[in-house]
Amino acid sequence: MGRSIRRFRVVAAVAALAGSLVVPAAAEPLPVRCDRQQGWPGLGGIEYDTTRMRTVRIAGQFGDENANVLLPPGYDTPGNTRRYPVVYVLHGGSWGPDEGPNVWPNYTPIISLTENEPHVIAVFPYGGANGIYTDWRDGSQQWESYHLKDVIPFIDAHYRTIPDRAYRAVTGESMGGVGSLLYAGRHPDMFVAAAPFSGGVELSSGLGVIVGASYEPAGLCAGATSLDGVWGNPATDEVWLHAHNPGDLAVNYGGVTLNTYMGNGVPCDLDDETIAESSRGYTGFEAAFRPFAEQLAQRWRQAGIPFNADFPSCGMHSFHDIGPALVRAWPRIVGAFGSPPPAAFDYRAVESSFSVWDWTFAADAARATEFLDIADASCRGLGLTGSGLTKVTTARCFRPRSRVLVNGSPVRADASGRITFTVDLGPAHQFQQFTPAARTLEAAGGYWTSTTVTFTRGASS
Repeated sequence: MGRSIRRFRVVAAVAALAGSLVVPAAAEPLPVRCDRQQGWPGLGGIEYDTTRMRTVRIAGQFGDENANVLLPPGYDTPGNTRRYPVVYVLHGGSWGPDEGPNVWPNYTPIISLTENEPHVIAVFPYGGANGIYTDWRDGSQQWESYHLKDVIPFIDAHYRTIPDRAYRAVTGESMGGVGSLLYAGRHPDMFVAAAPFSGGVELSSGLGVIVGASYEPAGLCAGATSLDGVWGNPATDEVWLHAHNPGDLAVNYGGVTLNTYMGNGVPCDLDDETIAESSRGYTGFEAAFRPFAEQLAQRWRQAGIPFNADFPSCGMHSFHDIGPALVRAWPRIVGAFGSPPPAAFDYRAVESSFSVWDWTFAADAARATEFLDIADASCRGLGLTGSGLTKVTTARCFRPRSRVLVNGSPVRADASGRITFTVDLGPAHQFQQFTPAARTLEAAGGYWTSTTVTFTRGASS
């Protein structure tokens, strides 16, 4: 089969990489564009072999969009039954459905990176012009559910993937960088590696206010009817911003190989200076995001989470600098494949019920929305911090139908080897976390209840 080569030409339009996370500080506001973007100043498209690329329509319960699927060299060779790891690649903000899946093939060396072993399948799904890779509180967009419950099962069903968390990674730039951390932080049992590039990744430390100011332009693109569409009203529903903030979820990344890149807004070369001169106010993005990236890194350090930070002394919010950073990070991303899950895990979430690492947790129905903190969970026991009666179902830790002592009380494992029990974390809190009332009570002390649960295997009779 002959090689089909595509060349992309681009012209100036800074919002392509900037995403929807901030409001530009330009004297003349840029128009909100939802249908397409025109590229990036001073950066030409990349020639690449399109014979390995497939465009597929993925329609599911939560969405119906196109995605590009890059197959490994030799995938279609007769007799090849090999299965491959998968890297999910998330685009930044303001791209339309025709452009979004093409952004990374256009502007990064990811095609050439996948020509060498270890070979992978790379998937480029569409994520909305300004969807922030989130299930919006107003119900207007469901990108998290679409990608995790529709796209991933489709790819595993239609391509020779290794359908296991140990062979699945996620990366992205700008808004897609945020998305990669949201997906890996909220679902660490689905991704072995995450690599954000130039994403504003510490949403609760000032950036969330900027995101709140971006609700209106995001709504113009997405058809939202309220400024509170993404995570709810920041004044009354701040807990949902924290529930999607990678810094608040720092402990969740245990077992995930993390690589984060962020420049500082200083041009690295003449091409960067050309981009800076053409960008109409967007040059401050990388300088503004850098402190947030450093703060997230500090949160990971405090939580004891290993990571690699690529924080150079220059770098713009541009694929001109993201591309080389991808080359540097690629060996660590693919090197994570096959890594085992952690022997024990920490995790926190605010949902009333959730599953992670094959465990399920359900909060008290009378409890206001707040974090439930899980510590050192394993088949030996776990710690819990929160309020109300919390129902726990373990992973398949025990012999089916065996007797297990939970803090000395007998529980019978089910046919799959799980046990279910209830933990009393004191009275269920009545005020949503982060509201003034909850903050006042928490500051007074004694607000949270912490309990340690231990399992002792008993007789099977």
